[in-house]
Amino acid sequence: GNEKVIRPRLADAQFFYRSDIRTPLIDLTEKLKHVIYHNQLGSQLDRVTRLRSLSIQIANHMGADRDKVSRAAQLCKADLLSDMVGEFPELQGTMGRYYALAQGESPDVADALEQYYRPRFATDNIPNSEISAALALADKLDVIVGIFGIGLIPSGEKDPFGLRRQAIGIIRILTEYPVELDLHELINWTAEKFSKELKLSVDKSQIKIFIMDRFKGYLKDKGYSIDKIEAILATESNQLHLVQPRLVAINEFLQTDHAAALATANKRIKNILKKNNVDGSCEVEPKLFNTKEEVSLYEAIQALSPTVTKAITQRRYTDALKALSTARSEVDSFFDKVMVMSNDAAERKNRLALLNQLSILLNCVGDLSELSIATTK
Repeated sequence: GNEKVIRPRLADAQFFYRSDIRTPLIDLTEKLKHVIYHNQLGSQLDRVTRLRSLSIQIANHMGADRDKVSRAAQLCKADLLSDMVGEFPELQGTMGRYYALAQGESPDVADALEQYYRPRFATDNIPNSEISAALALADKLDVIVGIFGIGLIPSGEKDPFGLRRQAIGIIRILTEYPVELDLHELINWTAEKFSKELKLSVDKSQIKIFIMDRFKGYLKDKGYSIDKIEAILATESNQLHLVQPRLVAINEFLQTDHAAALATANKRIKNILKKNNVDGSCEVEPKLFNTKEEVSLYEAIQALSPTVTKAITQRRYTDALKALSTARSEVDSFFDKVMVMSNDAAERKNRLALLNQLSILLNCVGDLSELSIATTK
């Protein structure tokens, strides 16, 4: 019974393949100008033009072969006009790869035509080459930025353009593929393509929030608590590949004896600074110190800053937090013995500036004040 159904379908597929293979993919690309992507976002050929420009920009920052990325982007939507994909839409990308190989394209380019759709679902692999990853990021960013640009933002269960899935794809590539790209820059680059071609004004901050909300869910699924996630994202929200290493360091830090005390002190510092509208421009003047606790804290900050900065630069986040822990006694003594809100205005301003310096140092891995103290015990 099944054979009667399958045989004609296989015969159709064979016919479509033989027919499709005669038309070069590049010829199909040209015909995409007659295929509307979205009435406010132009044709599929317009989309290919954007993807080509964006994927080359991404490739330059990844060190990927820009010529191969450019070629893959040029051909990536061609198979949408093939008879095979017309009959079997689920084969888009897969047929692009087969036709590209049959027509003598580079295997790297052919693989990218299939892989740039990845991840198609939650447990799917991500692209496994720089060329595929660059094109995949460009494609997913183009969908999200374009659809947001025309105001069709997902709400509730409604997400007709699959923007949540696209966002998860971006997140997984940025965190699981060995690539170092800045999410803020990626959104800016993509928005530029739309503003140039379609004069489309895009709310980039809204797009960032949308992707970061998905990122928080992604991290929660990996077992991290929301307070730790918020602590890290308060300090680092553009280099997504650096977030999990920081979370690992925070987890280790929370096992130490100093964690609760430093987190509590940081909360207190944050509240004082916020209440007094302290900004980063205030300078510390050591000559105004009149307690040994102020001097000790200032000297501890000066001694620790280069060590901590070097550790952060080298991504040794656990070492940075260990170094910060050594300042606990100076921090405790300062709060025990020093009246921050002195009656003397110059003294008060100087102590607030000192706390601001300490706050910057304490929050270099993540905002410790976001950590729930219960977690630190």
